[in-house]
Amino acid sequence: MERMNFFSSWSGGKDSSLALYSAVERGGAPKLLLSIFEEGGERSRAHGLKREILKAQSESLGIPLEIVEASWGAYRDVFVDFLKGSSSRGLDSGVFGDIDLLAHREWLENAAEGTGIKPVFPLWGMSREEVVVKFIESGFEAYIVSCKKEALDASFLGRRLDKDLLEEFREKRVDLAGENGEYHSIVVNGPIFKHRLDISLNRVTENESHYFKEVRL
Repeated sequence: MERMNFFSSWSGGKDSSLALYSAVERGGAPKLLLSIFEEGGERSRAHGLKREILKAQSESLGIPLEIVEASWGAYRDVFVDFLKGSSSRGLDSGVFGDIDLLAHREWLENAAEGTGIKPVFPLWGMSREEVVVKFIESGFEAYIVSCKKEALDASFLGRRLDKDLLEEFREKRVDLAGENGEYHSIVVNGPIFKHRLDISLNRVTENESHYFKEVRL
């Protein structure tokens, strides 16, 4: 089998980190990280992280970061254009951190048809608990940077994602992997990072549905 040359969909959180790590473990060659922002946006769509945070992760990983801007209305067209461009640059695959949400996997596969890029899902088929436990046991270091008010209160912000925290999630009957949006994380170190990110977790902000922890370098 030829070595996979891939870009990795990058949110800065645990699922994208573990998917990238798993693809590298299987012999793949990561060439690019992809993060998608709203047009003119200062923060990533998925986790609300600023550009400089994602760039710092990219530098520690030793993988170039490409930020693509897209409105919701133009999202698919922009994504397809990126896939076609990636293929013309010699990439053959895109790695995604989806676990079990079939509708999103099918959307990605449909978008990739005819682009020359094959979507790859290294975490697919694992249970949600298996994913987060493997993430922790692989040696990644991550902290909670947002949480949904209906699931978790603001005291969980800034907490390290470890097995003690998973026990608290179990007690609250919160999805351990946060796949329903209960929480998002930022990864600052791990087996694929060259050095630990030196970040500070600052003030708490909120909107109608979520609490957020401001992340700074």
